[in-house]
Amino acid sequence: MENWKYLHVMRGHNGNVFDVRWGPNDRFLASCSVDNKIIIWTAKNFPEMYKTLSGKTICKTGLRWHPSSNVQATQSDNRTLRIWRTSDWGEEMKIWKPFARHHNMTHYLRCDWSPDAQYVVSTHAVNQEGPVAVICNRADKFSVKNDFVGH
Repeated sequence: MENWKYLHVMRGHNGNVFDVRWGPNDRFLASCSVDNKIIIWTAKNFPEMYKTLSGKTICKTGLRWHPSSNVQATQSDNRTLRIWRTSDWGEEMKIWKPFARHHNMTHYLRCDWSPDAQYVVSTHAVNQEGPVAVICNRADKFSVKNDFVGH
């Protein structure tokens, strides 16, 4: 039998939180919300906020840390996939073309890194035939040359 108790209530978002992820080495915890904010929490000093990314175009629904922790990928219901540098939390890349033609929007979008961390795969994209998940190649400036078809 296990007995669980909460340690901290992390207050900072003004809307539903859609995703929460531990960063590599457990130094940070990131949360994203419908309130157009991504909050990076310092794990060492919970519930201290380390950094907040906010703005009209930041409505995030899914996030994933790169295994080396030098970038983070976020997917949004505004039809974008963004790559953020963790060194200064600036935007490294905004990928929108594969998502521009998708007509159905959802609040549950998720992206993820490949095990070798060279690719990020993202849902809710469209190719000529219909809905796909795109594979973005980091070594080639996150170009999209492949996708998963079938859903």
